[in-house]
Amino acid sequence: MANTLSFARFRSAKRHLWLVSLLFPLTPLLGVVTIWMSGNAWFAWLPVAMFYIVMPLLDALIGEDTHDLLGLMEDAAEMSRFYQFMVHMLLPLIYLTWVIGAWFVVSHPLPVHAYIALAIAHGWGLAFAINAGHETGHKTDKISKWIALLMLAPSFLGHFRIEHNRGHHSAVATPEDHATARFGESYWAFILREYPGGWKRAWAIESERARRKGYSKFSLRNEVVACTLMQIMIYGAVIAALDPGRNSLLGHRHGDLCHGVKFAELFRALWLTKTEATQRKICPVPA
Repeated sequence: MANTLSFARFRSAKRHLWLVSLLFPLTPLLGVVTIWMSGNAWFAWLPVAMFYIVMPLLDALIGEDTHDLLGLMEDAAEMSRFYQFMVHMLLPLIYLTWVIGAWFVVSHPLPVHAYIALAIAHGWGLAFAINAGHETGHKTDKISKWIALLMLAPSFLGHFRIEHNRGHHSAVATPEDHATARFGESYWAFILREYPGGWKRAWAIESERARRKGYSKFSLRNEVVACTLMQIMIYGAVIAALDPGRNSLLGHRHGDLCHGVKFAELFRALWLTKTEATQRKICPVPA
């Protein structure tokens, strides 16, 4: 009861501020809009400056929110229909940003530096889509499941929902976990190991489920098969609608940016105290 009342007070005071989160996936479009309005290609770097300079400064100036949705209020927040609506509403915004960015690149001649800036900005947009898909993929209802898969599709990471929930959570911070950075492992080594390892584990999990339930592992009931075909169809539709010769600039995964989020988050799992390291014997792990 106390937790519910605490969340209720927080919700009534700051619930309207949740709407601000819907603006974040639109941030990469700042470059597109300002170039279109001014004709100055250097404005392509505006969203990059927002991500790397403005937002860190605001974060330092504003500080931590002592009434954030953590700890005891988290479960109550996730039960809120408004909270669920907010997360689901990110889906059309993610696709709107992705498609408009790709359209702008193939329809406007730009200098090389502008292409680089837009690629970085929209790479961060897809990284945000992975975070949103991560959050939504933890829900158990079918609507949230498919919304999560659609959020992950532009990054070609549809297998993440199965791999993360049924693989990573079972083996986190152990040598067997592809999604946990090993002690002393380089950034690039982690990227090259994590994606193929995660896909293989997702395939193994779904193949085993197919064997237990008596259907082919190549069936559409296999989530890895279904999401892979869905991703190919989505990319095919975007490429067919745009110039395939240049669409790939903004349509590719930007894996270094997307997986950097996971690297930074999961590396902390291996920073154990000396006592914990001795007891668990999982750190260091040979690369």
